[in-house]
Amino acid sequence: MRRSGRLALALAALGLWLPLGAVSAHAEPIEVQATPIRAFHVRDEISRYGDLRFLGGLSLTSRSRAFGALSGLLVSDDGATLLAVSDLGSWLTLDLRQDPDGAPLGIRSADLAPRLGTDGQPISDKPNQDAESLARRGDEVLVSVEVGRALLAYPGADPVSATPRSVSLPAEMRCLPPNGGIEAMDVAPPSSPVAGTLFLFAERGCSRGPVATGPDALPVWRLSPGGASQRMRLVRSDGFRPTGAAFLPRGDLLLLERRYAGGIDIAMRIRRIGRDALAGSAPLDGPVVIEADFAYEIDNMEGIAVSADRAGRPVVTLVSDDNRSLFQRTLVLRFRLETPVPQAKPG
Repeated sequence: MRRSGRLALALAALGLWLPLGAVSAHAEPIEVQATPIRAFHVRDEISRYGDLRFLGGLSLTSRSRAFGALSGLLVSDDGATLLAVSDLGSWLTLDLRQDPDGAPLGIRSADLAPRLGTDGQPISDKPNQDAESLARRGDEVLVSVEVGRALLAYPGADPVSATPRSVSLPAEMRCLPPNGGIEAMDVAPPSSPVAGTLFLFAERGCSRGPVATGPDALPVWRLSPGGASQRMRLVRSDGFRPTGAAFLPRGDLLLLERRYAGGIDIAMRIRRIGRDALAGSAPLDGPVVIEADFAYEIDNMEGIAVSADRAGRPVVTLVSDDNRSLFQRTLVLRFRLETPVPQAKPG
């Protein structure tokens, strides 16, 4: 199959549509090598971690100089296609080989393209290259830019080659530090009490003023489909900060978080925030679904997305940002959510 047809099918699988023959001319195929990760713990082959079952993972490498630094992620409903954005100004589309359970086996194809700015040209300045998260909203793909303090909407028909429009953000966000802006976001699904609402999670708070949250909380903004905004708080604990967010079909939110304290003291965790809490006004918090340190196959985990297996069970995909470092890795990790079904009360 020609590259144009392959990438068109990949974007269509993501719920986007690109007419055959109209694929972006600046999207180029690259060679990506994948090394399987069969166990999550480096010394133990256990696969069940609370409500998550580890399906498998891949460690990715490429000779392409633009490969890596992945920070935001979207996944097709069947999990076979990944669209990632990097904080170096690139889009990456991956077509996975996977088994019937959704476990990743390898890479069929990979395409890389520069991300365009509002002027229609590839973004060349670092502040505006610094994309951190992706979300679908209607027929658009949203990209948050941390250092540049921007939210861009790319037409979903072909976000890879599209010129975006700027989305207005609350003025009070301007006080966020350059390396502490919007790091995670997602749009509430139709089943949510706040369907269509965009949730924006900052990595840090402001030093003073109304957005100053102190050491035990971080600011969150809730933007309704009509444009109204409401500031909330995320309870912060154990040194973790948000890096990615993905809604489950019934309206709960999986929040990916990272802790880094220098050297190899790096950890990730996922919290599950309930649908009703997201519709309320109390500080957001939820149970920890999984927490892992360097005894596990992790790196700087930044992107999270949810798809489904053939039985309709939620599958969680994570990607890491290698910071273009020789000492870090680009990882794709897969888990299946196996939340116990609540038991009916007697009588």
